Amino acid sequence: LARIAPQWLKSQPLALPSNHHTQEIIDTLRSGSPHIAPTLGVIGGLLGLDELQVCRLYAYCMARDVVSAAVRLSLVGPLASVPLLHGIQESADSGIRAVLPALNEHP
Repeated sequence: LARIAPQWLKSQPLALPSNHHTQEIIDTLRSGSPHIAPTLGVIGGLLGLDELQVCRLYAYCMARDVVSAAVRLSLVGPLASVPLLHGIQESADSGIRAVLPALNEHP
C-alpha cells in the first residue's frame, strides 16, 4: 500500500472530509515515504473500513511479512507457511477483539 498509495491518491478524487489533519496525512502519503500506519488509516478511510477491519488488515500484513521472511530463510517450508499464517491470523484476531473495546473507550 505504501508504494501504490501516492500514485493512487493522485489519480482518484478524495472521498475524505476536508480538514487540516486529513490533508496533512494525505500530503505525507503523497510525499513518497509514508509509514504503514497512516497509509492504512487513509486507505482504510477511503475504502470505508472500520477500526476492526483496519486492525485486522494491519495484523495480516505484519504476519504475512514475518511468515514470508521465515520461508525465505528456510525456517519454514512454503506449504507449512499457509497453516502457520492462518493460526497467526486467528490469534491476532482474538487479540484485536479483546483489546479493541478498551481502545474505543480511550480518549
